[in-house]
Amino acid sequence: MEKIYSRIVRIVSIIIIGYLFLQGLFTICNMQRVTEQVYYMKNNPWRQLLCIGIVVLLCLAARKCKVKEFLDRYGHYVFYVCITGMVLFLLWWVSQTGFWFFGDSEKIYMCAGAFLGGDPSPWEPGGYAHMWPHQNGMILLVAFLLQFVDTVQSFYVMYVILIFFYAVTIVGLYQICCLLFGRNAFTAVQGVIISTYLPYAFLINNIYGDHIGYAFAVVAVWMALLYRRSEKLRYSVLCGIAMALAVIFKQNCLIIFVGIAVFYMMCLITNRTPGKQAGLKIVGNLLLVVVLTFLISRIPAAFISSHLQVEPGAGNSKWAHIATGLQDTESAPGWYNTYNTETFVENKYDTDATAKASQENIRESLQHFAEDPEYAWSFFNRKWAIQWNNPTFECFTL
Repeated sequence: MEKIYSRIVRIVSIIIIGYLFLQGLFTICNMQRVTEQVYYMKNNPWRQLLCIGIVVLLCLAARKCKVKEFLDRYGHYVFYVCITGMVLFLLWWVSQTGFWFFGDSEKIYMCAGAFLGGDPSPWEPGGYAHMWPHQNGMILLVAFLLQFVDTVQSFYVMYVILIFFYAVTIVGLYQICCLLFGRNAFTAVQGVIISTYLPYAFLINNIYGDHIGYAFAVVAVWMALLYRRSEKLRYSVLCGIAMALAVIFKQNCLIIFVGIAVFYMMCLITNRTPGKQAGLKIVGNLLLVVVLTFLISRIPAAFISSHLQVEPGAGNSKWAHIATGLQDTESAPGWYNTYNTETFVENKYDTDATAKASQENIRESLQHFAEDPEYAWSFFNRKWAIQWNNPTFECFTL
């Protein structure tokens, strides 16, 4: 069963990554600042293939020159030198750019100021935090910072915080590779690749929960693997706490929570320790992770409710986000077009009514795709391109 599961995951991954690889050979995307208009430009496939060929030749040459033996022994240090260099580069980058935040980042700061001033209006119908309650974690973090530094200084403090969590994410991924494959030349190369992946690194330019949430999610996966190796309770406790913090800062991380739950179930199925007690132990650890995740992730909303004497709402429906992602826009297919915001307002901030309206819109989009497969293919082909083939990942726009 484990082999079948692994093979399915591998095949699906190869199909998706293979398609994105081929698409990247021929397409590169650029985004105009302010308007966010996306331009699809032809890439030079021969130049891309030439560079790939050079890298392959260098790897083959490195094996003959005993570089592999060197990386097997010292690759661990090579990785940490590389990630340290990237952190220093990013610190230099933000000191040179000094972007002033706008959009969601600006709204988060405004809500943080309101929280400190005892103003509950952002959490009341029509307020930003009422519409997007998943931002409560970031709002409280910014509010905490504003008690010690002014607004301008806090921007640079936030840069440092985001760079720190960027490093936590990369180190966590590297440690996961080491647990799975050991410390050798392979994991050293993997570590160098992930630490120099600029599209993710450049995401530090946006005050949002992405880097913080993903860092905690990676730590949660890391702890789950350590539990698998040692079966010690403390790793499940740390896994649950890290997963809760991940959800607090980036609700999308719930998909990683699902993955961790599946991982614990796989531990149960493939458990080689005889007896019911061993199975119950794994189930108990899984329940512990679930309870910790959902209890701790509710703390920000409860704290705000107690402090401001206001009841945070359920917020906009996730269905509205899905509906937005299936609509074409002037900027790019599936891009933000205010549909989710407008639908929530039109339905008088009723989450359930917004969900029903969005579900109907989704059905209409899917029907359109079914009736016009050529358009459907064009839509998703362009959407995947802008998601994956923009080398700077919006960093200048943000």
